[in-house]
Amino acid sequence: MKRVTLLSLLLVSTFFFTACSDQEQKPQKEIAKPNVTIQVITKKAFPIWVDFVGKSEAYETISVIARVQGRLEKIHFKAGQKVQKGDLLFEIEKTEYEAALEKAQGQLQSNKATLALAKLSVKRYKPLVKDDLAPQEKLDDLKAQEKEAQAAVRISAAEVKQAKLNLSYCSVRASIDGVISDRIVDVGNVVGKSEDNTLLAVIVDRNPLYVYIHPSTETMNKIQHYASTNPIVVKASTDKNKFGSDRSYEGVINYIDPRTDPKTGTVNVRAKIKNDDYTLQGGMHVTLSVFVTDQIPVIQIDPKYLRQDQGGSYVYTVKENKVVQSYIDVTLQTNNYAIVKSGLKEGDLLIVSGTQRLRKNMEITIKATPSDANVSHP
Repeated sequence: MKRVTLLSLLLVSTFFFTACSDQEQKPQKEIAKPNVTIQVITKKAFPIWVDFVGKSEAYETISVIARVQGRLEKIHFKAGQKVQKGDLLFEIEKTEYEAALEKAQGQLQSNKATLALAKLSVKRYKPLVKDDLAPQEKLDDLKAQEKEAQAAVRISAAEVKQAKLNLSYCSVRASIDGVISDRIVDVGNVVGKSEDNTLLAVIVDRNPLYVYIHPSTETMNKIQHYASTNPIVVKASTDKNKFGSDRSYEGVINYIDPRTDPKTGTVNVRAKIKNDDYTLQGGMHVTLSVFVTDQIPVIQIDPKYLRQDQGGSYVYTVKENKVVQSYIDVTLQTNNYAIVKSGLKEGDLLIVSGTQRLRKNMEITIKATPSDANVSHP
């Protein structure tokens, strides 16, 4: 029994050492180095645009109201029509106001005649009083009558002016250029007697159009600091997938609120854009691209190359054919690019593809070096 056990142990040992010897003789396969594509970092000036989602608002909205009471006789527009300042929109019955004007004008003529007579009387009595042929009291009375007549003329003139104004209000005209709404009151109704029937229509001026955005105060301060134009140039555009067009509308920033919202840390910014064909309406969500500068050389990379860990933002670069985890400071980032303030310098080799399984200090093989990509802008 002992001999069998000893023989078994001897066989196992022989097999083990033989296997190890065979394993040592076979050469191990070399692990393949990952292939990567790199981009040579350069510093250059390029157009920097920063995109924000904004909301459009009409430049001006005016209520067309009846300023005198009367029966609405005519309407001179169609709903949705473009109107110009001074265009006749509504007509209110004029008969009552024409009569009031004639009455006021007649009273004015009468008061002017009375004034002329009073002046003549004063003129006649002055020499009589001077020669003691008439009492001073009578002259004083005539002078008082003259002043009363002058006051009556002024009052009558004001009444004529008001009567003319009321008559002009019977022709309701556009006070701005814009697009007019549908009529609110139909012909034949009495308007101007209450708030309910005073509003006749609404005119909306959409050219130019306002667009409001709310960037962070820090971002807006950077834009203002580096801006190459004054005022700052912008372009507004709609969602081409939603509206079937990628057209842009030019404009400028014309107001920056000096106050920061303490709750959000943002600032209210307003842009005024051209909308000559009235294709944009108020209340739309649009993309507002704000132009910063094209004069300052910077290092810019595609944001898809950025990675994050507890140490901050980093990218993979190459040094002596090994992967380097380079931490960087990004000053401005958009969907199209990130501007690097520090952590990269000209001549550095940025890994732009094949990064999925990379780790620090890994040896790699450089597959290709693409030419610098053009940065897109509106």
